Amino acid sequence: METYAALTSFLIDISILLIIVLICELSRRGNKGCGIPVIFWIEIFFVIWLSKSTFGLNIIWILRTHYEYRIHFYIITWLLFTAILVAWIIYGYVIYFSDDNDCQTHSDTSGWLIFMIILLFIGLFVILIFTVAIICGPIFYVWFTRMMEE
Repeated sequence: METYAALTSFLIDISILLIIVLICELSRRGNKGCGIPVIFWIEIFFVIWLSKSTFGLNIIWILRTHYEYRIHFYIITWLLFTAILVAWIIYGYVIYFSDDNDCQTHSDTSGWLIFMIILLFIGLFVILIFTVAIICGPIFYVWFTRMMEE
């Protein structure tokens, strides 16, 4: 069942990623651009977010050979890709609030800037969840292992 879920997630995520990259590339051709790489930032954001399922295909091998380590794999994969995404979101805030941001004055990039603002707002929640997981995760792990020993 987990194998089927991993393959389905992979196919859906790759399809969405291809559509997003195609839309970004087609709109980039006609744009003059602005002071910050808005479309590039959005593309990489979705590449990071959706490539987790590509890496997640390794779960098929883990399920067949080392089934007892599947939870560890899920946790490490989530932490790794969320840390990369958090770093990219922080970079997005840096370029958004830079002095080079003049995307509001360009009609061809102002829509992409609004989309970037929405992603950065959602990114705040990702950063919050990641921070809570980093702080509370080890505490929960120690508590859970002690409960299992008793």
